[in-house]
Amino acid sequence: MRPPTAFLSRLLSLSRLLSLSLLILPSLAVIQDEAYETDWHIPIIGLSIQPSTFFHRPQPDSKASLIYTLTDKKVLAAINPRDGALMWRQSIAKDALGFTADSIKARPAEGKVLSAAGSTLRAWDANDGRLLWATEFNEGVKDVRVSREQDVVVLCEDASVRKVDGINGNVIDDYYGIIDKKDVPVLLHISQDATYVVSLSPKDGTNRLQTTAIHSREKIDTKALSASEVRNPQSIIYVGGPGMAIWHEDHGRTVILLSLKGQSMSTILVPEGVIRIEAHTAAGYNTFLLSFDTLHSSWAEIWKMDGEHEMFTKVYDIPAKSYSPTSWSASAASNGEIYFTWSLPLGASEIYSGSAGGPVYTFVGNATEIRSTFVSVSEVIPRTDNTYALRTFVTSYPDANTHLTLNGVVTWTRPELLSGMKALIWVELLDPTTEEVEEELHVEESQNVLAAYIHRVKRHIHELITYGPSWAANLPTRILMEFTGAKAEQILDGKFRDAFGFRKLLVGVTSNGGMAGIDFGQRGKVLWFIPHLVDMTVQDIKGFYEIRKGVIGVLSSQGRYIEVDVFEGKLLKNVNSGDVGMVMATSLIEGKGERKVVLAVVRSHTSGDITTKYYGTEDENTTVSEDLYLTIPDGFGDLHGYKVSPGSSDVKKTFSFSPPELELVTSINTPIRGILPASIGKVMGDRSVMYKYLNPHMVLLTTQRIDDSGTASIYLLDSVSGAVLYSATHTSVDKSKKIVALLCENWFVYSFYTDEDLSSDVPTAKGYQLVVTELYESPLKNDRGPLRSMKNFSSFDPQVVGVKPYAISQSYVSPIPIVAMSATSTKQSITTTDLLVYTDSPPSLLSIPKRLIDPRRPVGRDPDANEREEGLLRYDPVLSVDHRSILTHKRELMYIEGGNVGISTSPSLMESTSLVVVWSETDVFGTRVAPSGPFDMLGKGFGKAQLVVTVVALTVGVWFVAPMMRKKQINQRWAPTSG
Repeated sequence: MRPPTAFLSRLLSLSRLLSLSLLILPSLAVIQDEAYETDWHIPIIGLSIQPSTFFHRPQPDSKASLIYTLTDKKVLAAINPRDGALMWRQSIAKDALGFTADSIKARPAEGKVLSAAGSTLRAWDANDGRLLWATEFNEGVKDVRVSREQDVVVLCEDASVRKVDGINGNVIDDYYGIIDKKDVPVLLHISQDATYVVSLSPKDGTNRLQTTAIHSREKIDTKALSASEVRNPQSIIYVGGPGMAIWHEDHGRTVILLSLKGQSMSTILVPEGVIRIEAHTAAGYNTFLLSFDTLHSSWAEIWKMDGEHEMFTKVYDIPAKSYSPTSWSASAASNGEIYFTWSLPLGASEIYSGSAGGPVYTFVGNATEIRSTFVSVSEVIPRTDNTYALRTFVTSYPDANTHLTLNGVVTWTRPELLSGMKALIWVELLDPTTEEVEEELHVEESQNVLAAYIHRVKRHIHELITYGPSWAANLPTRILMEFTGAKAEQILDGKFRDAFGFRKLLVGVTSNGGMAGIDFGQRGKVLWFIPHLVDMTVQDIKGFYEIRKGVIGVLSSQGRYIEVDVFEGKLLKNVNSGDVGMVMATSLIEGKGERKVVLAVVRSHTSGDITTKYYGTEDENTTVSEDLYLTIPDGFGDLHGYKVSPGSSDVKKTFSFSPPELELVTSINTPIRGILPASIGKVMGDRSVMYKYLNPHMVLLTTQRIDDSGTASIYLLDSVSGAVLYSATHTSVDKSKKIVALLCENWFVYSFYTDEDLSSDVPTAKGYQLVVTELYESPLKNDRGPLRSMKNFSSFDPQVVGVKPYAISQSYVSPIPIVAMSATSTKQSITTTDLLVYTDSPPSLLSIPKRLIDPRRPVGRDPDANEREEGLLRYDPVLSVDHRSILTHKRELMYIEGGNVGISTSPSLMESTSLVVVWSETDVFGTRVAPSGPFDMLGKGFGKAQLVVTVVALTVGVWFVAPMMRKKQINQRWAPTSG
């Protein structure tokens, strides 16, 4: 029999373990509960491509169709028509590297969707997007078709035709040399009797269209089609069912319709001003539609190819409408009829039959968000009462959003306008506690003390009368919600922020030159969009600033200056001053009042002189208040420093930095904007201080040699004097992979990829490395070094020239590739800093505590007591990444090879919390990060009701016990003493 003491000991241990588990589980639950409450994600796919967008049943026995689309971002996606949710998406951008944009295609097949990009053909499961098989070819893929047997026929750039097994992707047949080597294959068509290859044949300095019919290996016929010149492959409008080719020739003045089998031909004269011609039909039908667009109108013609000789006959004309652009789509209905849907502005649609003239049904739309359309696919369902049901997946113009309209009503919208974000800025919202009474406070400032006091009393009485009743009426509901744990829906709208500063605006410039306003506090809701402000194909963004409350200014490299009211989404100013010169660099300076001015350094197109120009002000005498220093690359590998002086428009060169021979500058990194140091020193465990080297004029350069030596260098420069403050060189660096760097406060970090090299004096391991460096004024504790007696210093001061910071560096092997980096920022910079990294394996955002990459981690030994007090850990060359540090959790982000990725942070009003947003070609993700924990906020798991019940119970208990204790004390005092 076990002794009772042992039993009690085990019971006590079990109770402690249970108590510990009860403590751990709530903490884990808090993290899990907040995972999808404090973050949001907008998955983006891009602009749909018309021929590669279609409704398709995932399986032959499926009752409903999904929308499948291939986009300009080289993303293949499946969309649920019910709510617009992405069922899955896959990137084929890596397959398309080195190939033109028209080389990507998508085709439906039974139970799968095919994608062709570059020289790769892939088959994806239509239900879940799982890769079924992939086939590589030696040449690029020009076209893909699916046969009736569900085999895949591929036309390659070398004019070879391959037949691929649709089940496993194996090549089961191929044809080589079917056309002359100088001919250019364009498109493919499969019919019952032959496979047709349409190509361009250069003859006598012009291109002629020809078709090659493959009946069998023994029978291959080639025929010339065009009598006059066909300029290029883009002149071919359509090749496909019902076995026809359509192209325009004679400089676009005529359109030719040709039957591939019967060789019958029809010619259509094209009116002046037509800029787009498209053909639409459905599989298995010989009726098709030709649509025509000018700059101001659109119309269509319905044709039929019929008869033994497959002659072309126009069925009827569809009159023009004064809309452009518009879009058409063709769909086969259950009654055996083919219908053509004309998608018009405001979500309106007209349905035309392939046999009857005029619209058979019209849906009137009122969707103001659809101004015009240029891509659409539709499903038409005829009803027994001669009405129709119509759903259309449409891409609107000019914002490039995608919508689904059901009978003319928009049911959902996807914000594809956010694809390809190029630049982003945070905009602070107004404080409702001060902005609403700002004018009243100005009135009080202009009065004497007594009048101001009376005015304030009146204002408080007015506010009490105005807001008091509603506040009192809502008070019981708020108290009840606090006790029951019910979630109160806080309406966040307008230009005012919330109490915690979690609501801010994000303003971004997109790849199509538009500008979007995003509400961070409303889970990424797009508030407004202004299209086509900047032509991003010929210029980029040089300046992006908030020039006053609620107004941002954008300056492009060609001198286009734009001002936008971000609260209202209104364009205030759009000025093109490109004739002045090329904008080289910009800076934000103080203007009159609260307004700021954008200073631009401009190089003249004619003389090459470098001068200044000021944007955002009408005052011709605007100038800088003190010397301003700018660092500008010249585009040839050198870096130059310039000085702008008050009262002068001239720009003076202060220095030139040229990296060693064969080294090319790959990136220029300036300190993260908005992060200010909380203190000038770092307190050690023994209470001594290491003083930080805080120079706001530092700039970090990364360079790589253009030869095969694999050498990369890091240079830290003073952007005022051009002095090199620190440099480092690394060998065996893979120059095909980008070096990512970050400069913040008194430290910087960079990441690169190295190949294995065991023969050098310093052997390197293959993989990604992360190097972090901290800068101090002196290697000694409690010592300011040469700058000890200077409150402020100039980079040109003789006492400063030649003084370099004390640098402490350490490197780590990173288990993940790093694509972009940033750092958390808080209001007072008191909270510890986390390094934020974006990785593409898999695409996600991670938060790495700064102490884990501290260069002062002791090497080869355990930390002593003082080092442990600082939180330093023993140095481990491999940086361990905790999966719990993945801020994106289970959200699936996507990385486009070579695409733009950015991370931006902004402080909230709570010192513990930093706001973070990540944007890329295909994602916008926002979240909140608390590096030191939410020490200034109560978590969702905090038991408010329990706290109140405990306090009430203690109060009641004290109220009952207090008289008893007083009576006991009195009795003890009056009790007779013995003796």
